[in-house]
Amino acid sequence: MRRLMVLTSLMALLGTFSLGCGEKSTTTRKQTVSGPGGETDVEQKTTVEKKGDNPPNP
Repeated sequence: MRRLMVLTSLMALLGTFSLGCGEKSTTTRKQTVSGPGGETDVEQKTTVEKKGDNPPNP
């Protein structure tokens, strides 16, 4: 039982630290625009390949 608790705690700790280590960040924005011809759905997807101290604004 103790091994299971230690293993679970270790996996949770590793999962927490691995969340912020990605080399790619993606932002998706969906918007509905109304016009004289009807409604149009616009989807904008921005990807930043490398994150640093000052990444560009999406």
